[in-house]
Amino acid sequence: MGKANGSLAKNPDRMFNSGEPGAFAVLTSASTVLIDDPSLNVRLPNFSDEYQPTRLVLDSQLKTKGSEKIFNLSGENFVYTLMSNQPSGPREDVLFVNANNGHVSLEDIAIDLADKEFNEVLIEAGPNLNGAFLNEGLIDEIIVYLAPSILGNPSRGMFELPMLNELSESFRFYIESVDQIGTDLRIVLRK
Repeated sequence: MGKANGSLAKNPDRMFNSGEPGAFAVLTSASTVLIDDPSLNVRLPNFSDEYQPTRLVLDSQLKTKGSEKIFNLSGENFVYTLMSNQPSGPREDVLFVNANNGHVSLEDIAIDLADKEFNEVLIEAGPNLNGAFLNEGLIDEIIVYLAPSILGNPSRGMFELPMLNELSESFRFYIESVDQIGTDLRIVLRK
């Protein structure tokens, strides 16, 4: 993931709907945390900390240490890891879930998030985690921000998925809305 520098970076309020305190979460992978060191918070003037999204990190191998930037910002954080892992030090933010092929069970996490009454969970991750959520049927909305830039190879797509044998195996969504934000497009796809 790169640095945002288009019209969305200049108008972040167009991307975020705060809703109720605690109703919104941003989910990412340990790889994203370790490689990009993201904040995953709202940085608008006069934005109340009580409306910051809860940040969720999927960390099957418990590679994060709790010292990364994401864990030192205001707001709640949770790290989902396998039941077999033990933190090297005290970590109150670690939640344990079942394994699914050596990774945290996305279904168990979805159930836990529903139990915690999150209204929206934004997945801000790379193509592997995005593809895993899509493949398990856990995505009901996709929001695409399209900039008028062509990256070329070796850029990566949004979803890492197995090759299709038939077009009928594709993941079908309908276009709910298309909005122009500066020079970018915001496309909302729904199931």
